[in-house]
Amino acid sequence: MTENEPIPRVSPDALNEPELRLAKLAAAGFSVDEIARAMGCSCAAVFAHCDAICKKLGVDDYVMLVRWAKRYDVGRW
Repeated sequence: MTENEPIPRVSPDALNEPELRLAKLAAAGFSVDEIARAMGCSCAAVFAHCDAICKKLGVDDYVMLVRWAKRYDVGRW
């Protein structure tokens, strides 16, 4: 992923509640360990949720997921 790649135009409404919560935490700068503790799950589960979110959004990696979350200000959802 490069800085010039466009951010997908997918509404935060496309995510279910746990996915949206994870996106909010990721955008806020939480680590995978911190996200796992906040969500009451394992780090492996966080990675699995990240993969599912990336597929829904059509992005390739966690960095792009965070860029998308910040662009759409998911913290307000």
